[in-house]
Amino acid sequence: MWLFRTFLFFIVLFCSLSFVSAQQNLRIAVMNFENHSSYGGKKYSQKAADLMMNELTKSGVFTVVERKRLDALLQEQDFQSSGNVDPQTAVKIGKMLGADIVVLGTIDKLGVGTKKIRVGDSTITRYSAFANVNIRAVNVQTGAILFSDSDEASVDAKSATVPGYDMGSNTPSVDGPLKTTIQRLSKRFIETMKSPDNRQKGKPSVL
Repeated sequence: MWLFRTFLFFIVLFCSLSFVSAQQNLRIAVMNFENHSSYGGKKYSQKAADLMMNELTKSGVFTVVERKRLDALLQEQDFQSSGNVDPQTAVKIGKMLGADIVVLGTIDKLGVGTKKIRVGDSTITRYSAFANVNIRAVNVQTGAILFSDSDEASVDAKSATVPGYDMGSNTPSVDGPLKTTIQRLSKRFIETMKSPDNRQKGKPSVL
């Protein structure tokens, strides 16, 4: 009887610990995105990462490593902070930060396109601000890719030029499309990681 009770106690304890572990927030580090476009440079590398950090923090699913701590480690270890960090280095950084998951992102397209149309003596200029973003979430311990997705968004505007009149400019900002892509990608990532099975995949292996 004593052995049975002891066995039962450890079974209950194990199940309880497993349940608590599954409910704990995953610790996540978001690296500066790589900006592969010719628009904005490092400014948008960090802006994209900050937008995603904000979305992940609001979700309540993750404990997000603070920007200051990440930047301090990058500087201390002489890693590049421009966003040009390869996956192997990112995983190494994630381990040093005690993260379960590290997010890598690329801005593949970013900018404002224009197209002019002549209508009599007037010129109509059509503007299109656009963004295309890709993200990957990697398990720091195993190197396995937990999530990979891309998204794109654009916003259009137009202005007219009439001889003798200043109609002003109506050029859209790329900030809107960039924010939209990050929000949609973050939402899909968060929903994916809410699954108990996927949350467990994001945690270190427990013997």
